[in-house]
Amino acid sequence: MPSPAPIPVQTPTPPAPVPPVQTADDFPPPYARLVITVEGRHMPAVLNASTTVFDASESTGEGLSYRIEFGDGRDIFERKAEHVPSLFGTLVARLTVTDRFGRVSVDQAPYEVFRLVPGRQVSEYWVGFDPQRLTCGCLLFFYSQNGRTLTGALGTGWYPQSVGLVAGFIAGDRELHLQLRDGSTLDGEIALSDYMGAVNNYRDSLRLTVHGGPWDGKFLEFFASSPY
Repeated sequence: MPSPAPIPVQTPTPPAPVPPVQTADDFPPPYARLVITVEGRHMPAVLNASTTVFDASESTGEGLSYRIEFGDGRDIFERKAEHVPSLFGTLVARLTVTDRFGRVSVDQAPYEVFRLVPGRQVSEYWVGFDPQRLTCGCLLFFYSQNGRTLTGALGTGWYPQSVGLVAGFIAGDRELHLQLRDGSTLDGEIALSDYMGAVNNYRDSLRLTVHGGPWDGKFLEFFASSPY
């Protein structure tokens, strides 16, 4: 009789190697980096008007979570956010990043917020010049700002209401539209320097063109009488 075929011996498959447990020591600590821009540049924002971008994309770390504090009492738990500042002056934004191991890194960045309405000094105003004649044309006073809406007065000499009361609004990030009592308007832009470190100084101006009334077509550039 033929010999029985040998029974193959099954070799057990060795278990897969267990990967080593990763700990915080296996990764560099988190690094927080906050970049603030207005219109893609490092320049002041306009109070209650400018959409300011807060970007933590340059931060590094494992499984990061984010918290951005805007400096005006509001915050958000996102990597990148847009925000319209509700306070003026030099604000300080704060970014906190936490990695999956619980390690924390913090970055702070100052930014400037500009306003049209003066502070405590009633003598603060905007002086309008006719660039072609290099003469002082008028004075522009702002009394209040509610969101994007403004009230004030335009005058010549030292009489703030000699031309008329002003009502207006800020459109977009820095477009300015003012209307006088006689129906004529002043339209243009809030021109801010591309700088950090000072708000409402002599380099800032309001560039406005008059439409209607006796000054129709006149271009005036207004400069702050003093830093607000």
